[in-house]
Order: sequence, then structure tokens, then C-alpha cells
Amino acid sequence: MPIQTSFNAGEFSDLLDGAVDLQKRAFSVKTLKNMIGLKQGPAVRRGPTIFVKEVKDSAKRTALTKFEFSDSQSYTIEIGDSYFRFYKEYAQIESGGAAIEVATPYTQANLFDSNNLLQLQFAQSGDVLYIVSPNYRPHVLTRTSDISWTLSEIDIEDGPYLPINSTSVTFALSGTTGSVTVTASSATFASTDVGRLIRFKDPANNWTWLEITAYTSATQVTALIRGANASLGTATVNWRLGVWSDTTGWPRAISFFQDRLALAGNAAYPDRYDLTKTGGYSSTDLIFQPTNAAGTVADDNAITGSVPSGQVNPIQWLASDLRGLVAGTSKEEFVIRANSLGDSITPSNATASLFSGVGSAYIQPVRTVQGTTFCQSARRRLFDVIYSFEQDSLRPQDLTLAAEHITRNQVVSMTYQQEPVNVIWAVRGDGVLIGMTHYPDQEVYGWHRHVIGGVNAQVEAVTSIPAPNGSRDDLWLIVKRTINGTTKRYVEYMERYYEDDMDVMDAGQVDCRHTYNGVSTSVVTGLSALEGETVKIMVDGRSHPDLVVSGGQITLANNRSGEIIHVGLGYEWQVITQRHESKSNSYDTAQGKTKRISNVTVRLLNTLGMSYGDPTKTLVEHDFEQGQVYDTNESLFSGDTKKLVWPGVSDTDGQMEFSSDSVFPACIIAIMSEVKVQA
Repeated sequence: MPIQTSFNAGEFSDLLDGAVDLQKRAFSVKTLKNMIGLKQGPAVRRGPTIFVKEVKDSAKRTALTKFEFSDSQSYTIEIGDSYFRFYKEYAQIESGGAAIEVATPYTQANLFDSNNLLQLQFAQSGDVLYIVSPNYRPHVLTRTSDISWTLSEIDIEDGPYLPINSTSVTFALSGTTGSVTVTASSATFASTDVGRLIRFKDPANNWTWLEITAYTSATQVTALIRGANASLGTATVNWRLGVWSDTTGWPRAISFFQDRLALAGNAAYPDRYDLTKTGGYSSTDLIFQPTNAAGTVADDNAITGSVPSGQVNPIQWLASDLRGLVAGTSKEEFVIRANSLGDSITPSNATASLFSGVGSAYIQPVRTVQGTTFCQSARRRLFDVIYSFEQDSLRPQDLTLAAEHITRNQVVSMTYQQEPVNVIWAVRGDGVLIGMTHYPDQEVYGWHRHVIGGVNAQVEAVTSIPAPNGSRDDLWLIVKRTINGTTKRYVEYMERYYEDDMDVMDAGQVDCRHTYNGVSTSVVTGLSALEGETVKIMVDGRSHPDLVVSGGQITLANNRSGEIIHVGLGYEWQVITQRHESKSNSYDTAQGKTKRISNVTVRLLNTLGMSYGDPTKTLVEHDFEQGQVYDTNESLFSGDTKKLVWPGVSDTDGQMEFSSDSVFPACIIAIMSEVKVQA
């Protein structure tokens, strides 16, 4: 009797249909839908999604990010057309009945690119979230309390700068302090240079710096001296212009590294990176001082450089890694660090080394327990950045090698959930949520896909924050839905999968779930978010016939009432096994031979509701002999089913499907089948 004892290798691609000798194939499946492969082996039904709030404007695509001050103070941020809104403890933060909202410069036109990739990246330090975008000056979001948030432009001090002028063009200042006129001997300035910095070496050979405040002509601007007072004298060729401006563009990638904030990838200098002075960041400013006034470079001064590529290679993201600052560009990946491993990075020892030629998309990578995971430029593959002891260097490891189909519709968003299962979550362009159970140290890499319940339901954004009680991480989503014929976008979060410490009355496996918890009632109101939809219902831990929401409410059938009632959109879990393989010796195989499954035993844990059969035929519903009628008591089943007489006919595949769209949990521990293979 063949037995499948694990499902944590997840879905395998059709390209591996012939790889019956691959060790991991025994732990893989053809389909793992709305199920998560656990590192221990079982496949468990994912938790339901819980409705929180409709976004501000359902007609416009929105995004999510996290603000994580501590495990007990974590927030989800809704990012929309020129605004941020905030969520905590499973609710939108409000004051006086109105949503707390911060106005932003990020308009809908610049919030997403043509591939729906978010054009913002983030780095957080305490109560400060730094935000960069290719179209805007860097900003900082500061939290004072749950209802007090401030978004402001960050003040950029004394850099970063382009190299010292090497032409004959001179700059002259009209004064030594305050607001002065800067006159160039040749056309140098643009009207979009307002806000750009200038570093100027005065006739006394001391450096100071200025900020352009007004444009007069290509040879003359007004600027404010923000550094030391200058000494008045003749014009000088010793000047430097700032790297960032509306003329040259703004940094698009950001990360912390060794007590510095690193920014990179503006339009004019796409392969350039800049790190602040050591500790040179706060809630108000970033300091990029390259030298002291005398031009001396100290170890704690700002660091600048470019990735050594022979082609235009925009930096797409930055990530701090144990081996250095990793920079993903459109065609290659680099590590930026000190010349000697273990040393702190300084202006004199910083070096950028190529370690990969994969190429990256403009999607901020995720930090996992093991390191960094990034999305390839074509958005068809994900890679771990791992350290190779044999090569003594970093290298990329393809996470989609066995499941190239899983990302075929291209990734648009990523996040990482550490508890209760290490999962890298990603959103595909078609709105399907995909996940990988990710335990590299145990060689567990298993893909699963999740089709959210409802008509035309599509996930558009994800993020993950610690649950309020700190016991797990919650996955937050924006789901685009068609509700009663109208497009809606809802903020929802995914509840944890069913575990033994939960009461079955709290299970309610339905999406966009609404829950009534109170005195016994037969009428559930407050369901306007599900208006006109056919919903599935659990009443005090028991199933109930489907109903249609009308007027924002439902009335339970047959005079039923309940104290805990879950209402939502049904979603199906599904497991389809690989083509059957069994060998009598090392040279024999069942592939291509006619085979007949006579019966199957399934080992289950906390499960109720399951159909089975040939994936190409009508399935048979398993009777758990517990009376699955809406008004009878039901308990979850754990153990081996009786031998299920298999409804299929002889074929050459021998595949098995198990599925259900019931309101109950499911967990498959093992599948044992009796199969006869013709010689």
C-alpha cells in the first residue's frame, strides 16, 4: 500500500512529470489550493480572510505596508491616491468616527507603474518610517500616537554630491552668509534645481554648502548658505552639485546598513548608491557630509559609489545582509561592504562586488529568517540570497525551480510571515495569492496557491504584521471584489489556520468573513459589504444552508438562532496528487502502465467535509457519519477514515483529488492507497 506522508514540497510543475526518481517528488502534489504545506509534512486548510474595511475609494488601486514599532505596537498602512490610512488591532484607526488620514504627495498617477508595481520603498527605525519614490523627495512618516501621524519631507544635509567640478566653469557667491546669489560662468542651472544642494570651496580653501532656493537663469540662482560662513573672494572652479533634485531625480531604493541609511537609484545616476554619515539620520534630517570643512575624510563620513557594471543598470532595491549591503539592479546583484569581512564600512574601504547575474524587479525584497529573498526582473522567479561556503561568496538560489508555473502570471507584491509558519507570500498579476513554506535549513520549500472566495476576487496587495497578542503574524490583504455587480476593494486579514487550542465555533472557514457574537439571534445585520452575494454560514459551530444577503442582512433558516455566527464567501480547498508511482525494483516503474485504485484511507486531523475521486470525474462526498445537517451537532474528525471505495476507473495516471468548500477546517496527514498496476 503506497503512502504519502508529507505534502510540504508543495506544487510541482508539469515539467517535472517525468522526474519520478526525484526525492522531493514523494512529498509533492499536482495541486495545493487554499492549503498550506507545514514543515512537519501535513497540508492544512488556510485560515479564512476577515473583513475589516472598504478602502477610501474602491475605484482606485491601493497598496499596503507595515509600520512595526514593536510586537505590541504594529500597524497596517493603507496607501492610496494622496493619502495614508492606518489599522491596528484588526480595525481602522478613527477619531470622532472619522478615519485618521495623512495627506501625501503620492498621486494615483505616480503610485503604481504600468505593471502595477508600487513606486514606494520603505525603511523603518523606531517610530520613523523613511519613504523613497523615484518621483518625489524622500519623506518621513512619524508616529506620535495611534491618532497622531505626520508625513514630511526629510531635510537632506550636506550631500550627497557629484564629483568636484573638473571643467573651467566657475561659481561666485555674492555674500558670505545667509541668502546669496550664486553666479556661474557658463550655463549650469535648471529651473528644476530649486532645492538642490551645492558644495562650495571658498577662496580660503574651506568647504561650505548651500541649498538653491530660487532660479533666475541658467547662470544664476539664489541659494541659502547652510554650512559655515564663506570667505568672500574671487570665483572658484571648486564646487560640487547635489546628486538628487527634480532635475536629476530622487532615490528609489532604501535600506539601513551598519548604522547608516543607504539610498540609491535616482534617474540620472541609476547605478549610484549613497550612505549617510554613521548615525546621520533622524526623524527630521539625513546627513551626507563627505568631508569636514578642510576636505578631510573621516571614517564616519558619508559613503558614495556605483555598482561596477559596464551597462546602464538601475539599482532596484537595497537590503542589509549578514555579508553586506545587497543591491539588486535590473540585470545583476552586488554586495557592498568593507574590503575585509567583519570590518565596519567606511569611505576608504567600501567596495561593491558582483555575485549574481539574475537581475531584479522594482519590488522591495523580504527579509526571512535565513536572509534576503528577491524577485527576478521578469517577475517570474524568486531567489534566496544565500552564502556558499564552498565559494566563500553570496549566490542566488532559485525558489521556483520545481514550480515554475506558480509565478507565470508575474509577481507584483511580496511579504514574509514568520509565525505560525514561515511563508513567503506573493501576489500575482492575475490576483492569485501564492505562498511558499520556507525552511531552508530543513530543505523545505513548498509552493501553494490561494484563490480567495467570491466572484472575481483578486488580491492586489499584501503585508504582514505581528498579531496584537504577539502569538503569530497576521497576513493583511487588499482584495478587489465584485459585490452585487459593483467593484469593491476591501482591507482584510487572514486568520490563522485551525489549531487544537481553538474552539470549532471560532473556525468559520469563509472569506470576507463577518462575525456576530452576542445574545442568541436569528437575524444577522451589518452585512452591507456582502450585499447580493450568496454566503456560507456557520452557526455555533454547525453548518447552515447558503443564503443571499439582502438589505445588508440575513435571516437564518428554519427558526434557527445562534450566539456565534460566521457569514462569508465560500472557498474551496483542493489537493490533487501526482501521477501514481510505485517500483518493484530499481529498473521498474508504474509510469505509462494501466493502474486501478481500489480503495484509499486518509489520515486526517481536525477535519470535517471532504470529497474524493478522480480529478477528471465527479467526486464523491465522504460521510463522516456525524450527520452534516445544519441543525445537528458536529465535531471535527481526527484519525484514519474507513477504507474509501475509489470511484474512478482504470487509467494510466492514478491521480487522486480531495477537496471541499465546507465551512470547516481540514488537515491531511497522510494518504494511503491500494493500487493495482498492470504489468
